[in-house]
Amino acid sequence: MPEDEIWAFAHSAEPGAIDNAAGVAVCVEVAEVIEHLIGTGAIERPRRTIRLLHGYECYGLFGYLERVSRLETPLAGYNVDTVGARPAVCDGRLELHATVPMSAGFVNGVAAPIVRATLRRKNPGYRLYEGGFVSTADTLLGDPQYGCPMPWLTTHFRADGGSWDAYHSSADLPALLSADGLAVSAAAVAGYTHYLANAGTAEVLELARMETERCLGDLRGVCSRERVEFVRSGHHESLKRLQRWLWGGERREILSALSACERELAERAAAVTRPSGRSRRRQPVPPAARAVPRRLVPITPDSHNTPEAIWARIAATGLSAWTLYWADGKRNLAQIAEVAAGEVADVGADVRMEQVIDFFTAHADLGYVELIGPDQMVGRGRLVDELRQLGVEKGMDVMVHSSLSSIGRVAGGAETVVDALVAAVGRSGTLLLPSFNHGRAAVYNRLTTPCINGAIPDAAWRRADAVRSDHPTHAVAAIGRRAGDYCRDHAEQGIWAPESPIGRLVHGGGYILSLGVKHDTSTAYHVAEMAVPCGCLDAFANSYSVVDDRGAVVRVPGLAWRDAVCPVALERMDQALDRRGLQRHGRIGGADCTLVLARDLFDVRRQQVKGVCPTCSVAPDIRD
Repeated sequence: MPEDEIWAFAHSAEPGAIDNAAGVAVCVEVAEVIEHLIGTGAIERPRRTIRLLHGYECYGLFGYLERVSRLETPLAGYNVDTVGARPAVCDGRLELHATVPMSAGFVNGVAAPIVRATLRRKNPGYRLYEGGFVSTADTLLGDPQYGCPMPWLTTHFRADGGSWDAYHSSADLPALLSADGLAVSAAAVAGYTHYLANAGTAEVLELARMETERCLGDLRGVCSRERVEFVRSGHHESLKRLQRWLWGGERREILSALSACERELAERAAAVTRPSGRSRRRQPVPPAARAVPRRLVPITPDSHNTPEAIWARIAATGLSAWTLYWADGKRNLAQIAEVAAGEVADVGADVRMEQVIDFFTAHADLGYVELIGPDQMVGRGRLVDELRQLGVEKGMDVMVHSSLSSIGRVAGGAETVVDALVAAVGRSGTLLLPSFNHGRAAVYNRLTTPCINGAIPDAAWRRADAVRSDHPTHAVAAIGRRAGDYCRDHAEQGIWAPESPIGRLVHGGGYILSLGVKHDTSTAYHVAEMAVPCGCLDAFANSYSVVDDRGAVVRVPGLAWRDAVCPVALERMDQALDRRGLQRHGRIGGADCTLVLARDLFDVRRQQVKGVCPTCSVAPDIRD
């Protein structure tokens, strides 16, 4: 899948041989090694893309991450910085440092055995040292919100913890490098990137088990509540990230196995948790600590790009720069203080709530985060009440088109909105949402391909109780009593056929809820256009690649979209529905919303286009 990427990168701004021409050379060698082995039949061409990057440390890499349009962030990475030093230069230390603590730590467990296996085959005099996260400009790309989890392979450090003698000087010359050391690094990086690029569902379950065992080991003995929360948070992030590697298999069975891992860790956590000293003296959470920080930009500030007064405030807190990464848009400052305390609990350090408040207040003044108070947030209960007022009732089947930002700041984010929608239709109803990629996925994998219809539908299809259809460009996700019935045979039936998910909704008495959007974002009106029939849409004229349930990549026929704009303006639908009194209006949070019987929308659109379609020159865009 070209849109799923594993990165290995080396910064190219430093002019030295070890730092970091060596890293650039290793990345070039990785490309040669992998292509050679594929060419000889020794290994498969991987399922996903391996991207080898060279960029300015590190702002060139972050700029590339931030500004280049892609369907999703990279899955994982490898930082190749200052490798291949002769053993005499680095005291024989080949070090592998962990990814940033709040990212998916399973990558550390992938990298380490591959490096050890490489050294067993050919060792030019190194000993592997595994260490915790070390913050550098490059390693902060492990940012779980914008970047990818990644270990750091390096020969930068000597036995005393300092760097090698020629670091950042004109003495950093090729004579300091070991050809065999560079070969070891290239083999280790090639093994890691190819393994992850080709991993599938079996590997996901194996890695989930491995990471669970590691976390169970971390909770051996009595632990403070903060340490337990830190370990559980990392484990949850790993299992959530691993779902992006699923490739074939029954989704509910897979998610059930991952949930069993989480339950096992939760049981161990409950057995070993003890109150910390801070817990026994716990005071009510101050109002300032109830604010939820929402990040606005990638990376972390440093002394070079921050006004002196604000930098002094950040530095005075004594917190690590990557404490910023605990802000996931859901934790409040008190919860961040707890998990940040757990991060440093094993070394006897402490994190106070006041430090965290000061840290994030300074970042808010800098424009890196927005602090959202509880009184500024829309909660689940209010959402359900307002859905009821609009007319959503238990037992309804409702297709929802939405804009999260129009609602306002929702406590818990998009997942909370989905919870409210599911509660509103109840167990006897069914919630449907678009789960489209509009053809941006070169290979559609319904277990992993994100949708581009906004945060709410993207959160919905990822739920364990969701069913997702198999259409390569315009899949539908459903939750509820009839979810399976709606989503079956979508690719076979055709995108907007009467027996497609949305066709079944239209002809089965379902509703369309537009939450902060107009009907031009809806898709039920296309069912009407196809029923005329229009000549500008062809459900089967183009061909797309999909991953089937067995994990094979197959070609299936799919939509040819029209090659020009429909001459019948879409805003006429809203006008006609209002004029006839067919749709209800209301507000949910800050969003203007409408609820309409899908059949009414179908009838209005069909009436508007039936006299135009027979003479219209707009045609399907059929690719060669």
